[in-house]
Amino acid sequence: MSGDCRTMRYFAFGLLIIVSVFGYQRIISDIYLFEATHYVGKRDWPKALASSTGAYRSNPYGKESSHIMGMAAIYTGDTANGVKRLEEYARSNPYDLIPLINLGIVYHLTGRNEEAIQIRNRVLAISPEYAKMIK
Repeated sequence: MSGDCRTMRYFAFGLLIIVSVFGYQRIISDIYLFEATHYVGKRDWPKALASSTGAYRSNPYGKESSHIMGMAAIYTGDTANGVKRLEEYARSNPYDLIPLINLGIVYHLTGRNEEAIQIRNRVLAISPEYAKMIK
């Protein structure tokens, strides 16, 4: 068994121990989310999409998985679903800059330039120091 896999299993086991404290669905969602983050790091987008979808289905009220699911969907060719998930995440977390920037880039690449400009303006309103990077 590889070290990465062993680490993930130990993490999952530790989470299962505290199920009674936080609830079963939330723990399962966190395991899927941890796994999805692992696959994003390896740039394995189909597995990241599957894991983030599992996290979302386990806990549809926890929007943490929407950003990963959106990016993974885009990288696997499902741009419409990816944009939908990124928009969902941006609505529920309006001050999280990285997903906003990703959404603006996707808008620009898909020809939705007016929306990309609106996102750019939102990012700059939240954090003016991004002006140098966005030019």
